[in-house]
Amino acid sequence: MRKHSLRMWTNGRAWLVAILAFAVALAMVVAVMPSAHADTSTYTTDDDFLPGDTPDSTHPAKLVLTKLLTSKPGFTATGSIQDKTNSNMPDNQVGKGVPFKLTQITPPGGAHPGDMKPNQENTFVRRTEYVGMTDDSGVIQNGGSGIGHWHTRSAGGYTDTTSLASFPHGYYLLEEVTGPGSGNPYTDPSNPLFNPRYTPVEKAIYDLPYRSTNTTTPSPGGTPTPVEGFVYNLHIYPKNINDAQLIKQVVSVKKPNGASRDKNVAQVGDTVTWKITQKLYDDNHTTSPNGDGRLDLSEIPDTASTADALALVDVLPTSLDLVSGSVHVALSWTDNNVAHQPVTTGLPSFGDIGRSNMSRPVAGHSQESMVDPSMRPDTQKQNRLLSFEVKNGSSLKTLYGNYVSGNTYTDIQVAITYDTKVTAEGDGDAGPMGLLTNVAVSDNLDNSGSNSKPFSVAASVASPGFQFAKTNKAEASHVPPITLAGVPGAVFRLTDPSDRTQFLCDDAAFHTDTQINSFGGRVKAIEATSNENGIVTFTGIPIVDDTANAVYSDASKLKFGMVEYKKPQYCTANCNTPSPTMTDYLAPSANFKTVDFSSLSGKPIADLQDTEVKPDVSKLDFKDYKTPSMPTGTTSTFKNMRGDVITLGLTNWQQDQTDPAKVGALPLTGGRGILLMLIIGLIIMVIGLVVSKQRERRMAARGAY
Repeated sequence: MRKHSLRMWTNGRAWLVAILAFAVALAMVVAVMPSAHADTSTYTTDDDFLPGDTPDSTHPAKLVLTKLLTSKPGFTATGSIQDKTNSNMPDNQVGKGVPFKLTQITPPGGAHPGDMKPNQENTFVRRTEYVGMTDDSGVIQNGGSGIGHWHTRSAGGYTDTTSLASFPHGYYLLEEVTGPGSGNPYTDPSNPLFNPRYTPVEKAIYDLPYRSTNTTTPSPGGTPTPVEGFVYNLHIYPKNINDAQLIKQVVSVKKPNGASRDKNVAQVGDTVTWKITQKLYDDNHTTSPNGDGRLDLSEIPDTASTADALALVDVLPTSLDLVSGSVHVALSWTDNNVAHQPVTTGLPSFGDIGRSNMSRPVAGHSQESMVDPSMRPDTQKQNRLLSFEVKNGSSLKTLYGNYVSGNTYTDIQVAITYDTKVTAEGDGDAGPMGLLTNVAVSDNLDNSGSNSKPFSVAASVASPGFQFAKTNKAEASHVPPITLAGVPGAVFRLTDPSDRTQFLCDDAAFHTDTQINSFGGRVKAIEATSNENGIVTFTGIPIVDDTANAVYSDASKLKFGMVEYKKPQYCTANCNTPSPTMTDYLAPSANFKTVDFSSLSGKPIADLQDTEVKPDVSKLDFKDYKTPSMPTGTTSTFKNMRGDVITLGLTNWQQDQTDPAKVGALPLTGGRGILLMLIIGLIIMVIGLVVSKQRERRMAARGAY
């Protein structure tokens, strides 16, 4: 009986333990499962909000900054990490490598902190200064070292290894660091991302920790409960001041198979998606242009005509081809602070207007040329032009019937997105080396002042390439004298370094001309043609292994030779007539070595994004054909689109000039030399005959005795 009772007690205890374990597990599941109607609060645990009337002096204050690049309007921020989920927050448009300084400030003697103004230096006194530079995620935060973290300003600069765990409590002035030498890629003219129309973040003053109200709203229903307190881990998302009328962006890059690249790096065969944003305004409510250079809706004339109120042109370089059917045009705006559904039908088209017509008749302009001469098409390869034109009398004036007088209209913009294929033809517009650059230009009837110029903007994507100058052979003693100048029309190809007949093609393999022709246009040789200034620019060289999302690790796939495949020509007669007489330049036949990208071997494409992807140009040796005394100053005519001076040149020479590789000349050659040799030869022959006759006579005389 005792054994039976013990067994029952033991079994019962086991069941009890099981039931208790199940209850605990169920409670834990309920605890961690999100409620179907969870309460919402202004701040989360990531923001480190603590209630109170005064800040806790023992609690550390931190700042997380994320720099945004966006054409969207600003929105009222809370300082919470939840701000990043705001519908106005752009996706993947963060500013990388942007320097900021954060200065602790105090009001001058007797002044109130509320009287401090960020743009008025006399309203505050600067104290300790902290600096930071945004990392690849656009972030600067506390608690680490190097790029992406805050430091006390020191000799170490933005790469300082000293960690700053938190900030002293107080008031702070935030400023974006700009200008030449600042390291800011968008304001430093020496940087490929430089944009003359970029405007920095507005200065701002705030307190750390940040005084605020955390409002919790019960759900479902219930009355919101506000609690006063402080945010000790403040999250801010400063954006650049958006006053640019014309904005251009690289949206994405796709591989030849259609798959997206993880990072924006483009090579031959890839598809690059671009976005152009043209802003419009509703500030001037009269029909007369107010001369501010911005097109207001009211300024578009009611009467239809062939003249343009707005003209926008995209100058496609020869390195890009428009993908048919890829263009999407949308008109959007905000009406009384409410975003309107975009209009996508009935808008002017954005399409190809040919290869030569650069001028668009803009109403009100004395000079109708719409594109700056420096952006004209490459005369050798004839790049394409894409045009979007708003004519006088356009429905755009009424936002296609949606305009209501008295309402407030803001953020009016036309957004154009389109795809382009990276070609094997190189860049005749000579964009910066190692980048693939695309330029858009716009003009409107209100931008008609005597000093007004069309608005232009460039966007670039990293693309493996290099450039040099093709020149003539300067010769002061030549008749007439020849001065150093760029030579257009020379075509260059990349080769197998050991075989000049094997050309690198857009399938990342080497083929002979015979093989290329047998492919029926499916495979093309990668080449570049010198433009009208003599600049040769290769782009899209295939060095990225698509299967590894990294540069090839095999260095043999990263080294190329280069040959001059087609000679340029020069004029010998009737040069100022429609039918000049042209003659081929003489050119070196060498397989120049080496175009060497091996220093990038194995690098992930993340390391290439937003950089100039170029080879070690010092290893490209033109030997005796390297142009001597290339100009290096700002007055040089050998410049790329960005204004970088090209100092590496390769020489062509005219038919009546000597080969630069030959020093002096062989003796007694040419017409006069040959004649002199003939005369000397005849004299030697006569002397020989005379000597021979005299010898015969002496021999005969001896025989007679």
